[in-house]
Amino acid sequence: MRQALSVLSHHLARHSVSALLAVTLTSAALADTVIYNISGYTPTAEGTIARFSALRIADDGTVAGYERSADSSEANADLAIDGNGATLLPGLIDAHAHVYSLGRLRTSIDLAGSPSLDEALSEVRQFADGAPGDGWLLGRGWNQVLWEGKQFPTAAQLSQASADRPVWLRRIDGHAGWANLKAMELAGVTRDTEAPPGGAILRDADGNPSGVFVDAAMDLIEQAISAQPCANRPVASTNALSPRENTFETAASQAAWPLPI
Repeated sequence: MRQALSVLSHHLARHSVSALLAVTLTSAALADTVIYNISGYTPTAEGTIARFSALRIADDGTVAGYERSADSSEANADLAIDGNGATLLPGLIDAHAHVYSLGRLRTSIDLAGSPSLDEALSEVRQFADGAPGDGWLLGRGWNQVLWEGKQFPTAAQLSQASADRPVWLRRIDGHAGWANLKAMELAGVTRDTEAPPGGAILRDADGNPSGVFVDAAMDLIEQAISAQPCANRPVASTNALSPRENTFETAASQAAWPLPI
């Protein structure tokens, strides 16, 4: 526990804007620990928000009390942690969270609200330029209903933005995906590929897959993605828990499925 609190102290010292701390620690917590020099906030039974400048933790890991005095100090504590003026909030306990998906979204192409096909392709080009390498480019958020003509996009159009790297972009509702030609090549999708039960492959006038896969048919592309090494998976999960550089977060969450790391 001393090591964990030491790490907490290190993070609080580095991040001066905000901090998120679970206020109920384990029973192994040191007796009478104080985190001081903080801007603390906590809800009250009356539905208001109470502010405090120091938090005292009892030896059983529960919160022993808050100190609201501006000159609260570390006196009479077995362990004192200087918060360096950071913001301290109650920890968030979430029983169902798509942690990896949230982090992946923050490290992928965001096409939500793109008003046109050209704008969506421009976003893909810009993202590709800032992400060197030859791995998959992933994203989501496109919605052809917002575009002139409301037509579904094609693999050939997406290949104009990135021809050499596979691209896979989920629609805003998550029920369809848009692949470029490279992605379909790696996934082994051809004219002869049949849609699985519960899915559909949109096709052009000649019967070739156009690049949009609906519901269960999305697995045809996504199984090719999961078969490839993905170096940014740990990064994605970390970004989900710490979306801002200057934020230190401690929280508990049960992922909706095992994280593929």
